[in-house]
Amino acid sequence: MLTEASVTLSFGPTSGTVESAPAPIVDPVVRGATLRVRYDITGLTGSTDPTLVVSHPGRIESATGLFFRPAYTVPLTEPTGTVEVPVSALPGGGIYGVGIQDAPGGWFSRNDSAFAFARVAPTGDARPAPTAPSRWTAPSSSSPRR
Repeated sequence: MLTEASVTLSFGPTSGTVESAPAPIVDPVVRGATLRVRYDITGLTGSTDPTLVVSHPGRIESATGLFFRPAYTVPLTEPTGTVEVPVSALPGGGIYGVGIQDAPGGWFSRNDSAFAFARVAPTGDARPAPTAPSRWTAPSSSSPRR
């Protein structure tokens, strides 16, 4: 049996403004001294004091409620730009959330964007070269079984 329904759609002019912005763009893994964050809040309305927030590691966005506190904040004074967050200002290695909130930032502040995620590698986090055993040995048949 087929059913049919008519729906009327109307499109009209828009102000070109938005109530939320896309997530900032961050490198997925940061191994150097700077976490580079590119943002674009062009056309964002309703935000009185947009602020870039970087979470504490593991508390990657404000949906974690009372556990979310920004580790680093920067007021955004231009509609587009790049912010260089010094890794030394962050509490160590881990997964960080980066987003835009209305000041002062934190779990009670309104999100103006989605959150992006970056892994800040701990100091000295170099990938070790793979190693191969110098000699392959077959398991012994007299090995005890557990």
